[in-house]
Amino acid sequence: MAELSELDTQHLSAELARIDVLVRNQIELAVLAGQDFQDPIRGLHLADLQATAISRRPIGTSWATQAHAPAEVIARHERDLAEAESNIRIIVARGRIVGTKTRLMHIAAAFGLSRFELDAFLIALAPQLDIRFEQMYGFLNDDVTRKRATVNLVLDLLREPGIERLAHLFRFTESAPLQRYRLLVDGPDPTTPSGTTPLLTKNLIPDSSIVLWILGNYVPGAGELNSDAYLRWRLLDGGAPAMVEPESWLYQVSALVARDSTMLVSFHGADSAAQVASSKALLGLVGRVGLFADLSSVFPHARAEQAGVDGKDAEQSFDVRTVDPTVAEQHLRRALRDARMTGSVAIIDGWEACLNEGMMPSMLFQTLVDHPDTVILLSRSHWHVRGGYRERRVVRHDFGMPSYEQRRAMWKAAIGSEVAQGKMLDLLSGQFALTSAQIEDSVQAARDLSIERGGVEPESRDLFAAARMHVSPKLTLLARKIVPRHEWNDIVLPPDQISILKELVAMVRNRPTVLESWAVGKKLVPSSGVTTMFAGPPGTGKTMSAEVVAAQLELDLYKIDLSSMVSKYIGETEKNLEKIFREAERSNAILFFDEADAIFGKRGDVRDANDRYANIEVSYLLQRMEAYDGVTILATNLRSNLDEAFTRRLQFVVDFPFPDEQYRLMLWRNLFPDTVPHDSIDFESLARRFKLSGGNIRNVIVAACYLAANEGPDGRVTSEHISHALRRELQKMGRLV
Repeated sequence: MAELSELDTQHLSAELARIDVLVRNQIELAVLAGQDFQDPIRGLHLADLQATAISRRPIGTSWATQAHAPAEVIARHERDLAEAESNIRIIVARGRIVGTKTRLMHIAAAFGLSRFELDAFLIALAPQLDIRFEQMYGFLNDDVTRKRATVNLVLDLLREPGIERLAHLFRFTESAPLQRYRLLVDGPDPTTPSGTTPLLTKNLIPDSSIVLWILGNYVPGAGELNSDAYLRWRLLDGGAPAMVEPESWLYQVSALVARDSTMLVSFHGADSAAQVASSKALLGLVGRVGLFADLSSVFPHARAEQAGVDGKDAEQSFDVRTVDPTVAEQHLRRALRDARMTGSVAIIDGWEACLNEGMMPSMLFQTLVDHPDTVILLSRSHWHVRGGYRERRVVRHDFGMPSYEQRRAMWKAAIGSEVAQGKMLDLLSGQFALTSAQIEDSVQAARDLSIERGGVEPESRDLFAAARMHVSPKLTLLARKIVPRHEWNDIVLPPDQISILKELVAMVRNRPTVLESWAVGKKLVPSSGVTTMFAGPPGTGKTMSAEVVAAQLELDLYKIDLSSMVSKYIGETEKNLEKIFREAERSNAILFFDEADAIFGKRGDVRDANDRYANIEVSYLLQRMEAYDGVTILATNLRSNLDEAFTRRLQFVVDFPFPDEQYRLMLWRNLFPDTVPHDSIDFESLARRFKLSGGNIRNVIVAACYLAANEGPDGRVTSEHISHALRRELQKMGRLV
């Protein structure tokens, strides 16, 4: 509803004036019965005469009913009350003429309140708007500390004395609208333990969200859902946000909602931001406003699950079976109440927090069924309703990870400048499986990086760096990140091996085109993963080649420490590796398993339980690698030690041969930095005389540089330094010098 109108103000003032008349009349009658309004400790002491008078009062009466009021006082009371009620009728009639409901009228209609229940709500509301009602209520409650409306006070003001008035007590129970929709909440009673307050003496306090809405300053979930609930007004142009264009399915859903206003809409999947954006777009198509409430804020373990907590921490922090459906139902009911009050469509995010093993508790579903309007449920997982026939229909849509074409459109829309060139968009979209929110965050981070280096618009390097920042926040806790330092020119390998590495890069870059655009992945390829084996002796360039591949693809490279993965306890190795694979899938990183034969070894004959579980580990790895969608590089010194089943699952196998004299010479020249001062060194002789791998040659050059630097600032690397470093390297290798 719009801002508070003049008619709203007039109606509220007229209703409060009527309550004021009722209260003043009750006080006057109590004073005529001998009660002292000026007693500062009223209700805190009880004199003998008062105790006797109380004992003689009939059941269901108050001090006011004991008064012997003159006829003119009674007539004045009736006249004042009639005048107040007449003013209310005039204002209500004026609203009907202009086709407008005031906020009080809307509350009564939306929640099915009777006149008695609306009056009870107004009596409880009065002290929130005028502090003098607190003093008057303290007098009528016969206790100066009771400054709020009680059930007994409401009955005294609205019903004739006698036991018959107790027939209205049911209106203050949990099943009645005032309590069911939390229009009134039970206030604390300092005189009794929690939960033991008799119904007649319960304090009645209006919910703060409702009070603020009546006054035209609505704050969603005030006092209940805190900042996790907020009002989303529909887009002025009735269209969709820039990140999500209305698709055909969205028009179909909007048509269903327009035809059936009780439709339940379920959006589920990994892309939570797209769910929210599509909800806004749907509201724009049907011309409604939405009230967004995040129920995962109620359950911290659900938020931990959304954040992707792994391992034992996840087991401790998230267990859907620990969700109390009663607590979830209370928060859901409050969110639906505010949606009904504001005429909004309820958008409930974090719905997975309320599920029990993928099933919706019947209590929660019944609460949804009782809500007479559309509800949009957002969750990461698919859910079901246990039970048979139900009247409410559910329309669903899965928001999995965006496809390549969707990611490309999102990158282009988010960048929104000439920087978004076709080739760069292809690479960003193909190599980073991001959600819409991650893409938006990456573009914002890229702009920050551009500003840091004095640029105006983000460049390609900024966008790739930002994308990497948003996809690998936790993998660093499980593996060691390697920062690529090498390029193609640094690799010394035969032409065929170089060609295979370039084919590997091309395959990773073109996966979206082949698997999605050409639909090859539907039948021929079980996953989009690319698995490669680098096999060869130590120091032949396997790690360097992995760095070059990562640099070319502009992806993060993580080296897996197998010593921390393998466990002697049954099943622990699989759990540790599952953490790596699961986080790597979120991170779009390249996994580099060095010394892979330690865990990817051959399966053997089963002679005891240890053999059986070792084979289970290998079988698990075979299945997990096949399901992994990222890039995996297995490095091994002994190719023959790997299980043959791994070879079948490999897209590429790169053999790294021990370098012969020609390639050793290339290694000496490539690895020796141009910036190092040196005398003439006979690299041809070194390559011919010493059969060393690239790793050994690197060690010799580094050691020779330190020897030269130790001679002072004018030191230069000489053949003597190289010879000394060679001697130490050969000794380390156990070879004769």
